Amino acid sequence: TILTLALGPLFVRWFTPRGAMVLGAPLCGAGLALMGLSGGRLGVYFAAWLIYMTGWVLSGPLMHQILLTQCYPQRRGAAIAVAYFGISFFGALSVAAVARPLTGFVGFEGALIGIGLLAGLAGPLSWALLPQTGRGGGDHRGIAPWRERAFWILLVGTTLSISAV
Repeated sequence: TILTLALGPLFVRWFTPRGAMVLGAPLCGAGLALMGLSGGRLGVYFAAWLIYMTGWVLSGPLMHQILLTQCYPQRRGAAIAVAYFGISFFGALSVAAVARPLTGFVGFEGALIGIGLLAGLAGPLSWALLPQTGRGGGDHRGIAPWRERAFWILLVGTTLSISAV
């Protein structure tokens, strides 16, 4: 997890948001499905986790934030606020309407496989529905963010936030 979270932001700059989501969503889905198929084998579980985390870095919050800031440059704060509300609302709704009933019906392994298949569908949907925008990281040649105070505040703040989760 630490490796994918530390190295991921370096690699997402190579992708457009749509391209990263097209690749990342099926990786997340494959990782979840593989967890459901692991049968208690620890090596398979860790491989599945690595696949899942790679997909999460490519298609998770970072890439969504980049896409929102590119699509709504003047109102990016409002767009991200609405997106985070949607994540909370629809996340809670999906637990109640999909995950819990599916787990009760097929067990947690079957639910991981089913939710993995559903998550994988987000890749083709991303290709069809998302706009094509510029690369995620822009051109940062000559910029040394570690020299800026804001960089360290964001680094510490997000690290503590993720640690709390």
